[in-house]
Amino acid sequence: MASWEETLVVDFDDTIAFTKNRDWDNALPNQPLIDKLNDLYQKGWDINIVTARGTLSCKNREEAEKVYRPQIEKWLKKNCVSYTSLCFQKKLGLYYIDDKGITPDDFVNNFEQEELEGWSGDRVYYDKASGNIVKVHKEYPGKVIEWYEAAEDRGFKVPKIYSLIGNTIRMERLHPYGCEYLGMNIDNVFQKIMKFDSRVPLEGYQEPKMQAGLYRDYIERCKNRIDNQELNDFLEKHMLKEYPNTPYTFSHGDASFENIMSDKYGEEVYFIDPIQEPGLYSSWVIDFSKYYASMALKREIINERCVERNLVKNHLYKNINIKTIQIHAVANLWRMYPYADKFWQHEILVKINELCEKVKNKK
Repeated sequence: MASWEETLVVDFDDTIAFTKNRDWDNALPNQPLIDKLNDLYQKGWDINIVTARGTLSCKNREEAEKVYRPQIEKWLKKNCVSYTSLCFQKKLGLYYIDDKGITPDDFVNNFEQEELEGWSGDRVYYDKASGNIVKVHKEYPGKVIEWYEAAEDRGFKVPKIYSLIGNTIRMERLHPYGCEYLGMNIDNVFQKIMKFDSRVPLEGYQEPKMQAGLYRDYIERCKNRIDNQELNDFLEKHMLKEYPNTPYTFSHGDASFENIMSDKYGEEVYFIDPIQEPGLYSSWVIDFSKYYASMALKREIINERCVERNLVKNHLYKNINIKTIQIHAVANLWRMYPYADKFWQHEILVKINELCEKVKNKK
């Protein structure tokens, strides 16, 4: 049985089959719709056919099913319709008012799910019929919604959320905050991330001992991604020293290039797809480093002066410099490594080695 995200409920009369003068046996097939349903069925979707036939001619739905099920099943077989179930419990009504309603023509012409790439393992696709982005989370969708609400309350731009059903979030479609404007865009994103510093963390402020424990756990999570003793030793040595420069603040948790979006005018910075697992250390410095790491990995347009130019604008943490960011960037790249394909794993290792050398050469 397919999940509800791959389940369709389809009417029979005047949707799958067109009937004139109650000539049920010679009803004409809606072939474009049937072809689309058959294709989805072959891909693993559940196709559930419902009908109100017999509402006016039979005493109840049980009698309607007894009279008409053999007839409809025969027609479906004759016209090669693939389906999962046939249900007679549909009520006859003037209109069917449903937030997921779609006409047969709209379904045939516009139903398309464009799969979007990502490294998280979650399924993400663009739903052409609704114009929404749909993300099926493996875990913690409720925390993600909580973060969106908190971020908006704290003055940051996030997509409109239309629904949360099970693990599936349906949201507004935004646009990549691209590099058409290069430096201006990068500075804008960095400054937005740095504003996390003055916002209350999602879980509230923690006692110093608790914060230190969460940071220690963060180091261990980064180290345990893959067996590489040399890199794990590097992270252990340098990340511990950076604890005073990694304040506990509001944060996104996965502020990569792909998760920074914009409106259609390219003017506003929007944050999408936060990681909000319980027990994660929350810091704008880690977000800043993640954006730096992902841009350096995929775009190679961030230089050290660009980072330092933005860091000096924050006067609260004078000890946070490019070395701090590069150490956390190594940790972020290492966290990304298990989710990447072979090509990107190679690129990640190259970038990690470059950053490690830069850190070692800095006093």
